[in-house]
Amino acid sequence: MPEIDLTHPDVLRDPFTGYGRVRERSPLARLRAPGVGPMWAVTRYEAAKALLADARFEINAGSFLRPDVPEHCLAYMRTMSEQDGPEHSRQRRLVAPAFTVRRAAAFRPRIEPLVERLLDGLPEHAEDGSVDLLRHFTRPLPIDVICALVGIPDADRPRWRGYGATIAAGAGQGFAEAVPGIMEGAKAAIARRRADPADDLLSDLIRAQAEDGDRLGETELVTMVWHLVLAGQTPANLIANAVAVLLDHPEQLAALRADPALMPRAVEELTRWCGPTLLSIPRYPREDVELYGTPVRAGHRDHRGRQ
Repeated sequence: MPEIDLTHPDVLRDPFTGYGRVRERSPLARLRAPGVGPMWAVTRYEAAKALLADARFEINAGSFLRPDVPEHCLAYMRTMSEQDGPEHSRQRRLVAPAFTVRRAAAFRPRIEPLVERLLDGLPEHAEDGSVDLLRHFTRPLPIDVICALVGIPDADRPRWRGYGATIAAGAGQGFAEAVPGIMEGAKAAIARRRADPADDLLSDLIRAQAEDGDRLGETELVTMVWHLVLAGQTPANLIANAVAVLLDHPEQLAALRADPALMPRAVEELTRWCGPTLLSIPRYPREDVELYGTPVRAGHRDHRGRQ
């Protein structure tokens, strides 16, 4: 059975090659990482697709590591990613209208100036002719967009940039201090939009109502803002990875520059080729199962590999 040591220097330096070698050998591998114990990883697309649809596997409380944050914040940290079945379906139904392609396109004129301002500011951060794109563009961009879409006042946005950078780091004292700030900022933004609705994402979520009158509760709205902050790490890393890959493949970069209409397909392919996350949320077997000839006990952690 192939094994992947997630702390090995070769894996840290070039994880795609490390996973790729294992994927060629087997559809199933063993992952090892300090502090979390061994996990199974499904390494191939068809295998991962089948596992996602397999009702014998579930996401549960053990799928997530709870950060050390103040007790009063815990109620807001259980996002839709942690929900399953009817609970997940209910929230998804309520928030779906706020995340349609048409609604996202309507926000484009508000997002483009944020992109342009960050790009225009890059020369100020250049050192010896180069600039840290992750630090000065791809990480601040998602949090700037989130602030615009949920109505965070301009005066508070530098602080929210700090929150975003801290959340990206993923742990430590700064994380525990950033989370209460995000929650309090979300509550204040919700109160403002209840009193003064606007054409933004938060107002859409506040207005969202099912046919039976069901609406998102206050805790769910705050949690949704927290979820957006977490989700912001995905475009931050995807953009950085994509720029690096396109610079390494100048013929693809030239094709994209020559025909911007290729961009939607390019984003899909870049997400597949150099995705921002290597491993998905762990799933647990509800019962004893066999994966590609290997028995996996009920309750033992399983992981889906990169697709």
